Amino acid sequence: MSAGDDNINLLPDDLRDQEAKLSSVKNGNVPVTFHIPQNPDRTVLAAAPKSPAADNLARPLGENKSGLPQVKSMAPAVQPKIKTPKLKKGPGFLSKLFARSAKKSSASVLPLVKPVGGDQPKDGHRAAEALAPSLASGEGNNVEPGQGQSYINAEMDVNLIPEGTYLLPNSKIFKSFIVPLIISLAIGALPYVGLMVYQGILKGQSERLAMELQQSETAAQQYKALEAEAAVLVDKVDAAKAIIDRHVYWTKVFGLLESLTISDVYYKNIAASENGRITLSATGTSYTAVAKQYLVFQQSNLIKNVTILGGSGDSTQGEISFNIILELFPDIFYSLAAD
Repeated sequence: MSAGDDNINLLPDDLRDQEAKLSSVKNGNVPVTFHIPQNPDRTVLAAAPKSPAADNLARPLGENKSGLPQVKSMAPAVQPKIKTPKLKKGPGFLSKLFARSAKKSSASVLPLVKPVGGDQPKDGHRAAEALAPSLASGEGNNVEPGQGQSYINAEMDVNLIPEGTYLLPNSKIFKSFIVPLIISLAIGALPYVGLMVYQGILKGQSERLAMELQQSETAAQQYKALEAEAAVLVDKVDAAKAIIDRHVYWTKVFGLLESLTISDVYYKNIAASENGRITLSATGTSYTAVAKQYLVFQQSNLIKNVTILGGSGDSTQGEISFNIILELFPDIFYSLAAD
């Protein structure tokens, strides 16, 4: 829309001169010269085009005590409502962002009057002059003197843009901005909050894993200490086992020799080694007894090998000395089990 289209003047042609005069004066206040018509006929307001000013000014004329023409009482008098403009504390938020100046017209809009029983005035200015004295004096319309001029000046503002069409209240503007802003912030904060929560979960899991790893290392060190102790114990057990396994059970050897020795042979000395070899120094009554003893040792299944050395002596005296070397099986030499 161009700048010329913003200024719309709906006044009749005969009132535009008065509008131009009022627009040239500051504040729109100009002295009004009232004209009292000479015709005493009563006049009533004619139906005027629908406009905010015409709806507020259209009312019947009557008479006052001075004989001047007044609005005729066609209906009960209604106290005129004087609009008091509300003072704003300051320009609105939207008006600061989008400044838009609305040109206001200071001309008054007055309805045409038609005299009763006469012709309609050709000049609208005369109708305004006929209506002005009653408004200025306030007689017959319950208007205080001096309020007519201010009422006319108050109703001279012509604004065809409905109030609140392009300027919204600050509360509504704030709601329209803050609510989407809060929703956007909430939507944007959800991933961040989710990442923070997930990071906290991962941090807790890593801390638990580190604690479990530390506990495992401590347990492993304890197990290593126990393993070292167990190894020492195993070595001790192995040594004891070796000692037990390689222990010569002389009681069993002596029992074996006693069972295999004949009555004509007796032993003077005995020596043994860990490999199962026994050396005996023996004495017999005769060479026959030595031969019999050799034969007994050789036929026994408990003796692996037998050797007789150095037989010497006098058989007449009944004493033959000789040495016997016996090699026993290890099971007999190192075990308690008896055949």
